[in-house]
Amino acid sequence: MNKKTDSEIIQTVIDSLGIKSVSFFATELGYSSPSGIFHVLKPKGRKINSKLILKIRSRFPEINEKFLLKTSEEVFNEDIEDVDSIAALIKEQKKTNFLLKKLIDLQTNQE
Repeated sequence: MNKKTDSEIIQTVIDSLGIKSVSFFATELGYSSPSGIFHVLKPKGRKINSKLILKIRSRFPEINEKFLLKTSEEVFNEDIEDVDSIAALIKEQKKTNFLLKKLIDLQTNQE
């Protein structure tokens, strides 16, 4: 059983994915503002709800739903045990994020 607080769980997910900012994490989940995530990260803040779990699992399927529900200590799904596979997933995600940012910058400059 996972004894982490909801704040610690979300921070662990962010750190485990190699994401450097809460704002970026919120954007990846489809939120227009990071305020909802910041509220969960506050000590005694909001609880992780089913909507947030669904967003995390949809965007980051490698995250173990049981970890989010506090019934497992494992952040990543058990079928992704190989550290190299996880590192490759994170590297690919970072590359995708970089390319998306470049595309957004190009579109912004054209307007």
